[in-house]
Amino acid sequence: DALSLSLSLSLSDVDDNYEILDPEQSRSLAGTTRCQTSQSLLTLRLTTDDSPFDTSWKLIRLDSVYYDAHVDPTDSNHASVAQQTGSERSGTVLARGPPRGESYDARTRYTGSTCLDGGYVYVVRVEDSKGDGLCCSDGSNGNSSSAGGFRIEVEGDPEVVSPTNPTREAEGEIAWEAYGKSAAGFAVMDFEFVVHPIESGSGNNNNGNNNNNRPSPRPSPRPSSRMSRRPTNRPTALQSTGYQTAVSFIVMGDVPYYTNHRYCLNKQLRQLHSQSEDFFFLVHVGDIKSGQTKNCEKEIYSDVAEIFAHPRNALHYDPRDFFFLIGDNDWNDCDDPDLALSHWMNRFGNGEKTNGVNTGKNPHGFGTLSDATVDVEYDYRGNNDAGSRVYPSSATNFSFFRNRVLFVGINQVGGGYLGDEAERVKNNFEWVKENMAYYSSRGMRTVVVFAHAHMEAAREEYFGAPFMRLLRNSYPNVLALYFHGDGHEFEVGYVDSNNRNLIQVQVDSGEIADPILVSIERDSSRSRDKMVIDRRGGRYKNGDCDPGQRDKTWSSNSW
Repeated sequence: DALSLSLSLSLSDVDDNYEILDPEQSRSLAGTTRCQTSQSLLTLRLTTDDSPFDTSWKLIRLDSVYYDAHVDPTDSNHASVAQQTGSERSGTVLARGPPRGESYDARTRYTGSTCLDGGYVYVVRVEDSKGDGLCCSDGSNGNSSSAGGFRIEVEGDPEVVSPTNPTREAEGEIAWEAYGKSAAGFAVMDFEFVVHPIESGSGNNNNGNNNNNRPSPRPSPRPSSRMSRRPTNRPTALQSTGYQTAVSFIVMGDVPYYTNHRYCLNKQLRQLHSQSEDFFFLVHVGDIKSGQTKNCEKEIYSDVAEIFAHPRNALHYDPRDFFFLIGDNDWNDCDDPDLALSHWMNRFGNGEKTNGVNTGKNPHGFGTLSDATVDVEYDYRGNNDAGSRVYPSSATNFSFFRNRVLFVGINQVGGGYLGDEAERVKNNFEWVKENMAYYSSRGMRTVVVFAHAHMEAAREEYFGAPFMRLLRNSYPNVLALYFHGDGHEFEVGYVDSNNRNLIQVQVDSGEIADPILVSIERDSSRSRDKMVIDRRGGRYKNGDCDPGQRDKTWSSNSW
């Protein structure tokens, strides 16, 4: 029902470094977290264990009690909050989670926010039906590294009722927190607080003497804040706590493999809107074709490039703002990798070419940026390590700098080995390292690396310990993000136990989910930036983008 969705834990949060907007609820919730001056902001953060179906929570507004700043609590006619028990403490459930009939995912971090009216007593109730709490693998002990838990934050100068020892009670804010062993072994935990009423015309909570501002003793059975049907594209809670967007971008990958994927891609591209979603550029992290197609003819590359550049798809973005990374399906898994690299470079690449062949931009201007104030550099210094007669493999590498965020693309593929892969990965590492060194003098706050394959396996020689040491020792306060495809399912997590600033993100295949919108958020009072991922609808419920189009033939004239 509507109430169950008003605070459905739509964001996933890990410390202060990243948040993920949930596929289904994020866009509905985002518009509710900018509170009026007469309200307080409640934020609930939840990390599930291996038994998430045991976990639930409720936000309750007590009906039979309310806070009145003008009544002396020592008056015998005034029952204190602590004395209200049993039926007298019945209340209205303003929000609950998960939505009825659903359960949360295991080992997943969620967060959500809502606004609370002043003058009432509220209870956040966290429940575990199994009675073993949220800690660890299944709530039973405190030894697992995958400890669950929760955190409750209330802004707006609330009054603590119970428990009386919050984890943090900063000026104007309270917070309770329980992770690891402290979140184990409970069935029900209640957290109770009072949101004070606001005097008329005042922008801050206070205890003035205007009796006209007294709340009615019988509150409305429905919450006063209504969910926006046209929400903002970024979580306003970040803005209200000092964060502003430094830059946003779209990431997608592993599409289109087959004919029906091309139909789906048409729709995905038309739904991208650079003004309403406020993204600066777009990137495809590789595999624009199926790996089952070994005869990599140039028509395959031409047809797919046409999809991204066609004016009926590029309605609200400029093709020059679209960057592409090469994938193993596009190159090293082909029968003739040399020829495949030439086809890919001619349609998607923009690096400086060698031997005087195919110099200049690709026909669609991909990867050149419509904003002439931002310089894009390509790496043409690498050797022809894969035996190419025309292109060094590093020619696909690019970099540019926007609002103190460095973006770097590298030729880092999965699939079969080709040429001297160790040399190629070393060149990629040096390309990233050199760019970071140069732009650190220009105030770099975040570095974002795009590649097709993840950091591990054959790439670990340079993007394992050496890359991690570089970040820890030389850039301890720089947020480092590594985006890739190849795995086809969305994943996000830390890859260095000693550095919470290094985060790796694997995007969904375009066959099963929409492209994601990534924002780098910045608070000038903090030393580190923060990543916010909007999954823009997330995975398709039927598991496929458009199964009804499987037997249809795609062409650029079929729209």
